[in-house]
Amino acid sequence: MDYSRIFSRYAILPAVKRKKERPKILCFCYGVSEADIIKVIKEGATTLMEVRRKTQANTGCGGCGEDVKRLIRKHVRKQTPKQTSKQVSKDSGNSGDPADG
Repeated sequence: MDYSRIFSRYAILPAVKRKKERPKILCFCYGVSEADIIKVIKEGATTLMEVRRKTQANTGCGGCGEDVKRLIRKHVRKQTPKQTSKQVSKDSGNSGDPADG
């Protein structure tokens, strides 16, 4: 059988477009994606309460709380120089973990 005719048809078809990658949703109650949370952190949110106010994440069932805290820890530390735990607790009266908000 001559396969060249079959393969030549596929060679002229336009390339199949890939679907856009879906954002990773962290808060299913409000549809907040990981990218949304990272964006507000980069815009200046440094505590869980600030992220909650700006995105509504972690204000419904609370199931995404640990994921939101993980992102805060990861991205806030990249932006700000480390403070000693004495400075943080002295200044703000908390444990020094920005995710505890």
